[in-house]
Amino acid sequence: MRIPFQHRDQSYEVAPTISNGIAYSFLIRCPCGVVGYGGNHHDLRLPPDAVHQIFRKLGWIVGTRRARSNRCPECQLHPESSKERQAMSVSSTVTGIPTISQTVAVASVLDHYFDAKAGRFTDGWNDERVSAETKVPRALVIKIREEGPWGELKGDPELEAIKADVGAVSTMLRDIEARLQAMERREPRLKFGG
Repeated sequence: MRIPFQHRDQSYEVAPTISNGIAYSFLIRCPCGVVGYGGNHHDLRLPPDAVHQIFRKLGWIVGTRRARSNRCPECQLHPESSKERQAMSVSSTVTGIPTISQTVAVASVLDHYFDAKAGRFTDGWNDERVSAETKVPRALVIKIREEGPWGELKGDPELEAIKADVGAVSTMLRDIEARLQAMERREPRLKFGG
């Protein structure tokens, strides 16, 4: 019995399955044809991020937007034996398609230094630093981050609050200047600041 997962952006299926005598809740597919199983019956209500972590701990690269972004551990170790050999023969910087080794390198850094819920890096980290540390072009780092489970960068809430305060103070200052000019027009002998 297979129950496909209903969220369109997920790369795994909720599929209560028995494999080698063990019951699993989720399955994931690699473009090379390998199927991986993970989770147990207690995990059926887990959010997608937790299911992704289950498969990452098993050595998979999990693409949240497309199932074709999934990579099994074997394809990561021996990409030349997978169907991606043709794609990897062309330089990734020319095609804009990251290789498996680049994706693995960037994913390991992002897992440690990017807060997906907040949509930003931890202190001192950014796309440029990830690029320097992994020796992967910055454009590919951004592509991997945005297409993977980490997503796009979001604004810093503290900075947004400061911008809002500056806007409010600017509005108040314009109001005060308008009131001052009105007073000067009514009372020409009261010239302020000038």
